Amino acid sequence: KTNAKLKQIYMTDSLTGLFNRTGVDSQMFDYVEAEKAAGRSTILMFADIDCMKLINDEYGHLNGDLAIKATADALKASLPKEWRVGRYGGDEFVAVGPCVDEKEAENLKNETVESIRKIISNLKIAFKLTVSVGYTVIRPEDDRTVADFIRIADGDMYEEKKKFYDIYPKLNV
Repeated sequence: KTNAKLKQIYMTDSLTGLFNRTGVDSQMFDYVEAEKAAGRSTILMFADIDCMKLINDEYGHLNGDLAIKATADALKASLPKEWRVGRYGGDEFVAVGPCVDEKEAENLKNETVESIRKIISNLKIAFKLTVSVGYTVIRPEDDRTVADFIRIADGDMYEEKKKFYDIYPKLNV
């Protein structure tokens, strides 16, 4: 029982309650590999808070922590229960779950982004909090590593973030 508790503490981010980087590397990677072995596709989403440096600089690191916690809660609430969600580092998050094809993946991403936006807009916070999300579909026959898929989803997320900064260029600090 004690070992199980220690393992949970070891793999959990204390601020968000999500998997930490160790938990992501262990639990989420294992999930993806098990799904591939079973012949099922998955989706990997990568999310990043927009303007995190500005939030920390203008509103302080306690509000930065609030932004991270609010984003984690909104991300988790926006996804089906069977998904695995983790804090990859800093203000970056990764989530994996089942997915049939590219069209479903795009719909899942858009629904998640909209759900996060709605949840965050209902919070009473002093700053604008938005999140950019990218994704990739992982097919059973694909022999790339989970780290490769994270890089792909991260690249897709940066394309979304670029659109944000095209709209709000003064926020790109």
